[in-house]
Amino acid sequence: MENDWNLLKRKDIYAILDGDELLGDGNDDTFRMPYLKGTHLCELSDNFGLHQEYGASRWTYLENLMDCMIKQDRCDELLCYMFDLARFYQLESYGSSEEVTNRHQEICNAAIDKINAKLALGRHELQFVGGHFYITDINQKVEVASPNISRIDLSYVRELPNRCKNEILQGNYDNVITKSRTLMEEVLIFILEKRNQPIESRGDINKLYNQVKNLFNMQQSKNYDGRVNSLLSGLEKIVEAIGNMRNVNSDAHGVGSSRIAVKEREARLAMNAAMTFCEYLLSFQKK
Repeated sequence: MENDWNLLKRKDIYAILDGDELLGDGNDDTFRMPYLKGTHLCELSDNFGLHQEYGASRWTYLENLMDCMIKQDRCDELLCYMFDLARFYQLESYGSSEEVTNRHQEICNAAIDKINAKLALGRHELQFVGGHFYITDINQKVEVASPNISRIDLSYVRELPNRCKNEILQGNYDNVITKSRTLMEEVLIFILEKRNQPIESRGDINKLYNQVKNLFNMQQSKNYDGRVNSLLSGLEKIVEAIGNMRNVNSDAHGVGSSRIAVKEREARLAMNAAMTFCEYLLSFQKK
C-alpha cells in the first residue's frame, strides 16, 4: 500500500511517541517514551527541517512533522531518532550502562507493541529490523539487504566527509555521529563476511569489533612495544566513544555527566576517528 506511514497518523499513536502514555501496568514514570513538551516538539521539527511556531496542541506538531517526513520519505529516520538511546533522558538515574541499555530496549519494545496493537485491526504492524523501521503486513518478513561489499574499500571510507557535508552545513551533528558509526559497522561486517565469520551482533559495534579483534589477534600483549599497545587501546576508545556517544541539541532535558552537547568540532573528530579506525582495519583485510 502506498504511503503506509500514514497509518501512524493517529492521536493515540502520537500519545505513545511523545511520551504521553505510560507503557507499563505500574506507576513507573520512566517506562514511557521520552516526554516531549511543545518546545521539545518544535526543536524536534527544527532538527528535521520543519519550523513550527510554539503554541499549538502537542499532537499537531507530530502530525505536521509526519506529513513532512512522509513527503520526504524520512519516516524511518525520524523514528530512529526518537527511539535512539540518546533521547531517553529519563534513564540517567539508572546505575549502570547495562541497566540503561536493558531498560531502553524494554521501553522501545513496549512502545512498538502498543503501536502494533492499534494497527492490528488493519492487519499491519511496525517492525524494527536491521536498525530501520518498516510498516508491513502482519507477520511479513522484512528482507534486509547486506551492505554492498564491493564498495567497502579505502575510497568508500574516505568519502565519509562528503556524505556528511550537508549534515555539517545544516548543523545536524547527531547525523554525522550516526553516519560515522554506520561506516564502522559496515566495515566490521564486511571484514567478517569476507572471512566467512558469523555475524553475532548486528547493531552492536563493540561486539562486532571484539569479533574482528579476535579474528586478527589484535589484543594488547606484553610482547608488543608499549606504544603499539597504546595505539590498540586508542582503537578501543574510538569504538566505545562513537558507539555510546549521546547527543543533545539543547539543555531542555537537563544535562548529566553522561550527556554532552555535540558541537561541530566533536562531530568532525568522531568522523575522522571513524575513518582512521576503518582504514586501519581494512589494512588487515588486505593481508
